Amino acid sequence: MIENDVVFAENLASAAEIAARLAYSKRRIKPLIPLEPERITRLSAEQDERIDAFLKRFEALVDQVSGKLFRGVAYMEQEPTNGFSRRDLSMLMEKLGVLESADRWAELVLLRNKSTHPDEPERSAGRVNEAFGQTDFLLGLVQAIQAYASAKGLVMEEPV
Repeated sequence: MIENDVVFAENLASAAEIAARLAYSKRRIKPLIPLEPERITRLSAEQDERIDAFLKRFEALVDQVSGKLFRGVAYMEQEPTNGFSRRDLSMLMEKLGVLESADRWAELVLLRNKSTHPDEPERSAGRVNEAFGQTDFLLGLVQAIQAYASAKGLVMEEPV
């Protein structure tokens, strides 16, 4: 079990690092929000790069939470997850009290999937604005998972 504790703690630390970078990217694109469709085609290279970094970090954090942290919590809580879809896993996280709403998480995952497909400016601007609006929920979820793991003793404390 100790090896799994270490892996879970590493995944949690990785999520916290991605979350910090996402929060930084959010601050850097804030002046551009709300992003209008006609403006998205006139962004400077620097502005475009800021938005790309923000979206990639948003996507990476969604992936880390759903792919590593949710499964890690389930494993550490000794919940059987064989054959579980990501949706099943999010419903388990809601049941355990880790996640406020599995439905809201499903919407966030759908947004994550949409944001990886470039298309016309109207839809792209809408996705950026929507991801920006959902970022605080995502960052708060990482904090909630950290608090849950700590309260449940799912991670070993660092030796002093």
